[in-house]
Amino acid sequence: MQSSYKFFKHRNGISAFAEVAISIEPSSDFHVGWADDLVREEQDYRNAVREGVSQAARWHTDLGGEHASFTICRLVELRVDTKEDSVLCAATMAAWKALGHPESEIEFVFDGKWRPQRVAKGISHVSRHSTPLPRTDGL
Repeated sequence: MQSSYKFFKHRNGISAFAEVAISIEPSSDFHVGWADDLVREEQDYRNAVREGVSQAARWHTDLGGEHASFTICRLVELRVDTKEDSVLCAATMAAWKALGHPESEIEFVFDGKWRPQRVAKGISHVSRHSTPLPRTDGL
């Protein structure tokens, strides 16, 4: 199965972009390979891609899914807007989708860098700052 994901976010006047396409095959061992024409991209983003794909694979196996071998087929970058965090996010989502899961189960949070996080089914993500403060006016 093959899947791709285009990550594009804008925060504090700064854009973040990366697009990753991944193909997977069932395998008894986890492996991340690269298409032969992506030598430069592999040198630049190997660690971010591996971290993102590894995260998706861990979530998948935690849910009872089987191991897979991943091949990075395409990586699109914009030199100004593509950093390791945006590649990590795009790789995570592309792998997650290739494993048969919906985009709605992953969200991206910004804490100085973009990072993916899994959203539990049936539970909406609520900020810890959204809880009303207790009343102090005696009512």
